[in-house]
Amino acid sequence: MSLKMPDFSKLGLYRKREFIENSPDFSSREETEKLFNELLDFPVQSREGVWEFLRFKAELFSAIDQYGSMLNIKLTCDTSDKEVEKLYRHFTTAIRPLVIAFSNQIDKKTSKLLKEYPLDKEKSEVLSRALQTDLEIYTEKNVELFTEESLLVQKYEKLAGSQLVEFEGKKQTFQQMAKYQLRPERNIRESAWRASAGKRFTDRQSFESLFAEMVELRSRIAENAGFENYLEYVFQDKHRFDYTPQNCKEFHEAIEKVVVPALSEIYEDRKLRLGVDTLMPWDLAVDPDGNPPLKPFENTEELLSKASSVFHQLNGRLAGIFDMMRMEGLFDLESRKNKAPGGYQSTLFDAGVPFIFANLVGVNDDLRIIFHESGHAFHTFACRDQQIFEYRHAPMEFCEVASMSMELLVMPYLSLIYQSGQECRRAECIQLEKTLQILASVAMVDAFQHRIYEERITDPDELAGIWLDLNKRFRPAPLDISYCEQLTARQWQRILHFFKVPLYYIEYGIAQLGALGIWQNSLSNNEKTLSDYWKALSLGGSRPLPELFETAGVSFDMSRQHIAPLVETVRKELWKS
Repeated sequence: MSLKMPDFSKLGLYRKREFIENSPDFSSREETEKLFNELLDFPVQSREGVWEFLRFKAELFSAIDQYGSMLNIKLTCDTSDKEVEKLYRHFTTAIRPLVIAFSNQIDKKTSKLLKEYPLDKEKSEVLSRALQTDLEIYTEKNVELFTEESLLVQKYEKLAGSQLVEFEGKKQTFQQMAKYQLRPERNIRESAWRASAGKRFTDRQSFESLFAEMVELRSRIAENAGFENYLEYVFQDKHRFDYTPQNCKEFHEAIEKVVVPALSEIYEDRKLRLGVDTLMPWDLAVDPDGNPPLKPFENTEELLSKASSVFHQLNGRLAGIFDMMRMEGLFDLESRKNKAPGGYQSTLFDAGVPFIFANLVGVNDDLRIIFHESGHAFHTFACRDQQIFEYRHAPMEFCEVASMSMELLVMPYLSLIYQSGQECRRAECIQLEKTLQILASVAMVDAFQHRIYEERITDPDELAGIWLDLNKRFRPAPLDISYCEQLTARQWQRILHFFKVPLYYIEYGIAQLGALGIWQNSLSNNEKTLSDYWKALSLGGSRPLPELFETAGVSFDMSRQHIAPLVETVRKELWKS
């Protein structure tokens, strides 16, 4: 497959510039420093001046953020590109530390101005709270450590991007290997699962030593900022003002008591329909009735065309956004060698548009990915008119509501993708079952990270033991791993978040609850649900997390009492004839 790199040369500016002249070169320390100093020296003597300063600040940070995002996109699209790697390393080591240091000075100035010339509380309270926290946890000692962490993440992406599994006489990516789990032949599924897990096991030492470096580095970052451990630091750094580590532990327990039994019921039914004595990890994706794998598209162009048809049925505004992205080429979707793993949506703030990256191979789960990332893209468009830069991005717990809701809201229109009602129903059941699997996975992953960063654990065998213990706690009863326990113990390494975005996973659990609530609302009034959805997305990060959920028509609630009825709705939908 020929390598198609994204072309950003035709992207324009979303807003006319007021502060930055010409086209700045953000690879230049001198030019970057000059712009920051000009912003710091900008005189403000009134409330109107504060707004002008905030617009200039948004303009500068949008431009710098987009420059770094474009480099990251190009590097993840081709991890073997030496020139892009060189540019990205320079940005990481020379420019980003400069941005971090100047950001602290600008935060100080912004905080001071908001006290001297107060804005309306509704417009400034979220920003003021975030600024105060950022100023409290900032220390110059961490600037260099952030750079080291970025380089370690880059090393991880290069390692992961080069991993290929030898199977059936050819080298394949992990994403390509996933297709074999849909095959009806159980021996092929097992062989493919063991080949993928075996590759991770063979390569484990490189990833374990890299992860140990990361844990130690992150722990030092926390200590420098005055925290007992990295978990406490992250709750402040990620502005988790509306829930605590204890709330997370209560969420873990609720999932164990409510979701795992529901999944056990589903897995027991799967075991019976498959006609197997023991349900194994390679029995979870195949159709339990022996039907061939769902094949939603032959190539990514067909997928984009079908997805566009779905959005046109769902909502005209969302369809228009998606079609514009197609015209502008804001996708890179095929899985290939030297492409970083995973999928993401990256916002190009200066252009006011999103970019979607994925590793698609033609299976049903690819639908979930494209609709998920499209939800993020819609969020980018909805809140791009926020004047304050920090408000052009919502808290991640709500960003994931935007994406996970879209996975569920498109279900009534699957007939535009699949030809038969049976196929549509299969895809719908897969999606609903996936919501429960995600909740169980989130609880397990979050509990794993809590242990690691509370206790600063880096020993590979200890990590493997913790992963197995948690697997037992959150594993549905019919699933047996006794024949593959050694391989399963290292399966934590398949989760890229551990390496790239530490302690980022609970957001998916909180958001999944919000998404289920939005989907539940849509069953009775789809038009109002979509109106509330867009209204909440348009707020960006300008309001506290509970208010964003409330605007979307759902509750911000991690309790067992809230989770149980949502899970029951999913169960009823799954078991209906």
